[in-house]
Amino acid sequence: MNQEIYKSASLYKQSFFQKIFKQQPEENAIIELNNLLATKPIKSINFHEINDISAKYRINLISVFPKNIAEFYTAYLSACLADMYISDEELEELNHLKKLLNLTDENVSKIHEKIIGKVYQQQLNEVIKDGVITEQEKKFLEKLQNDLRLNDTIANKISADSRKKLMDTKLQEITEDGKISPDEEAELYAIAKSLDVDVKIDESSKATFEKMKLYWTIENSELTPISVGLSLQKSEECYFSASVGWHELRTETTRYNYGGTTARIKIMKGVYYRVGSVAVQPVKRDVLRQIDSGMVYLTNKRIIFVGSKKNSNIRLDKILSFTPYSDGIEIGKDTGKSPFLSFTNNLDIFGLLLSRLLRDK
Repeated sequence: MNQEIYKSASLYKQSFFQKIFKQQPEENAIIELNNLLATKPIKSINFHEINDISAKYRINLISVFPKNIAEFYTAYLSACLADMYISDEELEELNHLKKLLNLTDENVSKIHEKIIGKVYQQQLNEVIKDGVITEQEKKFLEKLQNDLRLNDTIANKISADSRKKLMDTKLQEITEDGKISPDEEAELYAIAKSLDVDVKIDESSKATFEKMKLYWTIENSELTPISVGLSLQKSEECYFSASVGWHELRTETTRYNYGGTTARIKIMKGVYYRVGSVAVQPVKRDVLRQIDSGMVYLTNKRIIFVGSKKNSNIRLDKILSFTPYSDGIEIGKDTGKSPFLSFTNNLDIFGLLLSRLLRDK
């Protein structure tokens, strides 16, 4: 089999100075080792042949070409894995090659973990991609691990990492739209149970997870009214309340520009008399000002504001649009001034509820 793995190569020619000093190109040592592996069965190669190459070039092959040595073993191991099975014969050949190349147990263990582990991981990912491991698939993985001669420590590590990665991917998928439905949550825990993985959500993420569930509920389930000390209309129900500031745009004069026709008459050196008319042109701008503070209530019919100075109502059918900001929400009305309600606590919930109520009205 090794004739298919290693291909014979030509040696480098001696340079001018190498001929003078009767030296051989050092790279030829590793080429000769490659050619030895390419022309003879692995188990028929002995240590004397390896030592003869080292002696010929007066170098230690192992220390001078460590990467090439590791690649020789890696190439043979990869070929053995073509059928995802390492036979007893192949295992003997690998052990003999390990000794010929003077590889340590640690060297070989790292190579096996990387190469065999990759094959095992590919098959494992294919099995678990649907989030379910059947009994038949469990037996397949056990046989595969045995066929690949993969020890439990490496197999368990690969399995744990792959399962966790799948769960992280699934969690990312269901939270991508910012909402989590009951079906999505149930699916997540069903996959976790099948894969024998704990769904671990840290405290900082738990609040976000619960809020995403609430977002879905607000958009899709029947809304739950809250009790408030207000006189509501018939069939009117309240779903939200908060302390807010009521802001409106006010026009203010920021400065005055002066203009008009003028002329300047010289009286004496350095002294002038100015004549003409001066037109005053005020410059104005709209400024958002807080005009009141109080409580806002959102019902299925209107937005109610109970302020310290006055009370206001905005019927839902009079709202043309709303724009949420980080510190409040602007309500676009069909007539009159559009107020800006400043608050941050549960601002996202208010926006979702208002969107749902406008959609259902």
